[in-house]
Amino acid sequence: MSFDQSTIRTQFASLIDMSPNKLTVTIEGDDYDAVKSNLNRSIVYGNEGLQNDYNFSVIISVSDFTTLPAVDSKVTVGGTVYRVLGIEQDSVDTAIRLDLGQLYA
Repeated sequence: MSFDQSTIRTQFASLIDMSPNKLTVTIEGDDYDAVKSNLNRSIVYGNEGLQNDYNFSVIISVSDFTTLPAVDSKVTVGGTVYRVLGIEQDSVDTAIRLDLGQLYA
């Protein structure tokens, strides 16, 4: 069985829907289904001095976006506004990980 990009994206969206860590995030007024995840903040953001600002990450299907968010974009999760500290996109354009932190006042 071979997988093309469309099949991989469909399967990934199904995995998000089935995840016990699924949540809704709002970016620029649009809602997205996502999965919450945690990184080792000292390894990921230690060099940039942001390890104390990092709270958690969310993983979202790339195909949900018309324009991908950027670093410093505002993201609302559960009524709390965060900023995007970092972005990581996978090599097959299926998923994007947004590292969130430093609450906006």
